Amino acid sequence: QRNALIRFFLRHRIRTDAEAILLTQQFAGLGLLRREEQIRLYENLRDGVLRGVRLIIKKHPDDPLSYASVFPGVTVIKEIFPAELLPFVFRNKPEIVYTWDSTGCENLRKHFQIRKLGGETHAEKIGAAGGEFGLSAFDGRSSQTKFSDGLRNGAGFDR
Repeated sequence: QRNALIRFFLRHRIRTDAEAILLTQQFAGLGLLRREEQIRLYENLRDGVLRGVRLIIKKHPDDPLSYASVFPGVTVIKEIFPAELLPFVFRNKPEIVYTWDSTGCENLRKHFQIRKLGGETHAEKIGAAGGEFGLSAFDGRSSQTKFSDGLRNGAGFDR
């Protein structure tokens, strides 16, 4: 049954030598960032915490950003499928998933190391991702405001 489900989304399993998967978010589409800010956010991650990491990118289905221009030479998965299938779609499965939203990845913990890039739960370990980043935790502002401000400032985490 699992193979039939995978074939519904993918013709073949994905071949990669990536050590990590980056799951993107559609921050601009949600109105949390402007498109240019979202591009800058991912450029800063590329130049910071993700520098030197062999990546493969799985875009959020509603994310229109072209990550090939932000991450030259990195494979961007073209097929749209639920992230829950990630453990089963690779020939050589990467070990790590970098993600903004941990709730969507809770069921992936058995299969990957989950590295949170930031998000609405600021109690997580958050630090620098490119030099200028940082996000203060629980400073009295709403979670949504802190999240938006943090993204605009390039929130990330220590590797």
